[in-house]
Amino acid sequence: MFYAFLTNYSLLFTFTIITFWPKIHLDTNKFMQFFPKPIYESIMGLKFGLIGILFAYITIDFEDGTLLNGRIILVLFSGLLGGPTAIFVSGVSMLMGRFLLSDPTEVSIIMSINFFLLVIIITYFSRIYRIRLENI
Repeated sequence: MFYAFLTNYSLLFTFTIITFWPKIHLDTNKFMQFFPKPIYESIMGLKFGLIGILFAYITIDFEDGTLLNGRIILVLFSGLLGGPTAIFVSGVSMLMGRFLLSDPTEVSIIMSINFFLLVIIITYFSRIYRIRLENI
């Protein structure tokens, strides 16, 4: 179980750094400067959403059917890079991928409803308070 936990969060950290890299070097990355802000936010949301779909299949069975899922970390990083629109786009794309690519079970439906409510709450609060590294 520890090996699966370590593997999941190592992959999560690696993909987060890979997607965070263009933001760190935004002044030298001319590709991202061509897009207007709403399109840039949507691109960030879709990028983190696709990575979240990948992590939907790497969810760890923690103990006795309890699932451990680290996709909310990707939603928060998408908000850091793209704002509230990216949070909503990444959350909805993760949910759609989960429902379209896997068999819906009772546990996955409950987790998806919980995840969707959390995405709505985070989107609302990120519109009020700007997401920064200090408060992520």
